[in-house]
Amino acid sequence: MKKVNVDNLTPANLVSRIIAAAVDFGLAALLSVFCSSLGYMIAQKNNPELNTSITLETKHVHSSHLVSKNSSGNYVSFVESQYFEKTSSGGYQIIDSLAYYYIVYLAGDSNKAGEGELVSPVAEVETVIDGVTTTPKDYYSVQWFNENVLGLPKAGEEAANDYFEYKKNELNEIDYSSIGTVAEKYLTTETIDGEEITSVTPSKEMITFVYNAYKKAATNLYDQTYMKDYVATQENMSKIISLITRLIFYFIMFELMPLLLKNGKTLGKLMVKISLANFDGDPIKKWQVIPRGLIILLLPIFMYFVPNLFIQIGVIGALLLISIIMLIINKNTKLVLHDYIARTVVVDDLGK
Repeated sequence: MKKVNVDNLTPANLVSRIIAAAVDFGLAALLSVFCSSLGYMIAQKNNPELNTSITLETKHVHSSHLVSKNSSGNYVSFVESQYFEKTSSGGYQIIDSLAYYYIVYLAGDSNKAGEGELVSPVAEVETVIDGVTTTPKDYYSVQWFNENVLGLPKAGEEAANDYFEYKKNELNEIDYSSIGTVAEKYLTTETIDGEEITSVTPSKEMITFVYNAYKKAATNLYDQTYMKDYVATQENMSKIISLITRLIFYFIMFELMPLLLKNGKTLGKLMVKISLANFDGDPIKKWQVIPRGLIILLLPIFMYFVPNLFIQIGVIGALLLISIIMLIINKNTKLVLHDYIARTVVVDDLGK
């Protein structure tokens, strides 16, 4: 391999190289993110499969009753202050929502579903739930909900908590056929303008219990096979669009710009006044820009085919470590991997 003639050049200092790289990668990333979002919006309108997956996911989220609409019309998770709000049926928001999700939505009871609302399309498909081979329609019931979600006891057993209790019928007998309610010890009654108002004063432990039950239901929803399919369709389209936009802007920043500007400059190099030279210290040939840029273009391709974030961080971190070691070893020339491949050296400005 041809050696670098250090007498004919002055390698650029490390700070200038870092600034130039940060500018180039930062600008390419910002432009690709913006155009990815724009491209996704266009794809959403013109790709039937993507549009259908988004529409169905939204409808199922709405139909699950696990969300509420904010002032902007977007679906959002319930917040703590909403958990024990009274509903039109006289129950409490969190209990009614969780009960609806399991007993109506998951069990596929379309007769009890709201107008225009969907139920689980796999309610009658045999599967394994909590280690039992059954169908959601046969598995999820009022009894199951009371015992497994609210923690209410079976007849003759002790309760798992004191947050909820069974309702009682007109004869003051426990009604096992009805959905449980908040335990009386957590209820506070006030008289306001001559009207008695009952509210819930939950303990921190009760709030935590309810939050975990709510989180489990939301996780369960997105664990359903059809929801996974909807999300996968959207994620795949997003990854493809992201790959295309990254390749476009990485090509512009690290291939096209160095070909158009003198001495292999990018916008970052132009800003900090550094250039590329060959090993003799002379201006580079145009062909030398291509292998330098190709190394960088491999990054978005690698990130597409290896989507695991930890692996990405590990590989990129290893490459950075190798570059640092090479900079230490090559203290006079400051050559790194793509410099050897393209036979280039980053130097102080050779001119515009």
